[in-house]
Amino acid sequence: MIATENSGFVWHVKNAKAGTVIDYPFKQSQLNQSIEESLTLRSEQYAVLSENAKQYCLAEDVHNLAGVAADVIESELFSSK
Repeated sequence: MIATENSGFVWHVKNAKAGTVIDYPFKQSQLNQSIEESLTLRSEQYAVLSENAKQYCLAEDVHNLAGVAADVIESELFSSK
């Protein structure tokens, strides 16, 4: 996975140890290098990144973040009445 440092995914990429983070401010050359490195990974390296991502997703709720945010907002709205 490749994410830019100012994206909402950077925290997950870093914690999962499942990809590369492109520095901010963005540099096209760094992205190009990261893409090239990703495309030339050995199967063992790819397997490690893939397993890291899988384990991270099993341990963290990465699929329901919008739902969690909505619950928090609704809770605050309805508790203040």
